[in-house]
Amino acid sequence: MATMPENIEIVINPIGTAPAARANIDGATLFVLPGVPAEMEAIFTQTIAPMIKEASGSGVFCQQSVFSEDIIESRLAPLIDEVMRDNPGVYVKSHPLRSEGKAKEELHLTINACQESKPADAIKKAANQLIGLIEANGGTAHSEK
Repeated sequence: MATMPENIEIVINPIGTAPAARANIDGATLFVLPGVPAEMEAIFTQTIAPMIKEASGSGVFCQQSVFSEDIIESRLAPLIDEVMRDNPGVYVKSHPLRSEGKAKEELHLTINACQESKPADAIKKAANQLIGLIEANGGTAHSEK
């Protein structure tokens, strides 16, 4: 049903004839799936998801958002740097929010870590530190998971 380039592994479609493909490119694994929704879902849930779970082992991804007001993004930058320095593995990305004349930001905290290292606790600790720093610098902040 398809011609595949060299060095491509065919991923079997358990409910149809359109194949999926797997390629290893520069240390990354790329999957290409057919566009039929039922077939794409079957291939993903029955084949690809188990491969991802096996490859990631006990690794998990955690995220949390902190919303700040009354402190501009340029004043947040050193606070974000401090939180990331004090909380290894936690990454903080700022996203300005639309507002009418008021500085508002969503600060998105993420971590990839093994479950045993309690990444949810690490994110919570970093979020609490960030909220404290924002408030100590004249802003207001709150957290949402």
